[in-house]
Amino acid sequence: MPLIPNPEGASLDTENATLIAKACKMIESHSEALSLQTLAAAVELSPSYFHRLFKATTGVTPKEYATAHRSSRVRERLAGGSSITQAIYDSGFNSNGRFYESSAGILGMTPTQFRTGAAGEEIHFAIGQCSLGAILVASSKKSAWTMG
Repeated sequence: MPLIPNPEGASLDTENATLIAKACKMIESHSEALSLQTLAAAVELSPSYFHRLFKATTGVTPKEYATAHRSSRVRERLAGGSSITQAIYDSGFNSNGRFYESSAGILGMTPTQFRTGAAGEEIHFAIGQCSLGAILVASSKKSAWTMG
């Protein structure tokens, strides 16, 4: 039996976008990493379907989204004057070691250099347009990163 569209209700795309937005808000509101099963259950989807839908909607996996959000939080905390240790833990890293393993990729420099506004750090960048809008690509000696 074919599905009959509901002219009174939201489209499937709108419903899916709402579910993914809910999952994104959950990721952003928790400092600890949420499992795929937890996120999928919260939006009442199977983990495999949720994973595919999340990636199709956002362009990244739930884990990649959480990592990017945690990285953004640590940059904000460091720029806001938090101590390095406080910024690390407030951002959801479970240990200093975990953070320092990935700090070059997250910050492109040491946390101390980042807090001082990259004093003495040489940063190369380019700005361009892509199908999604403006894009910034930058790199330092330690890392390269992209912001859209």
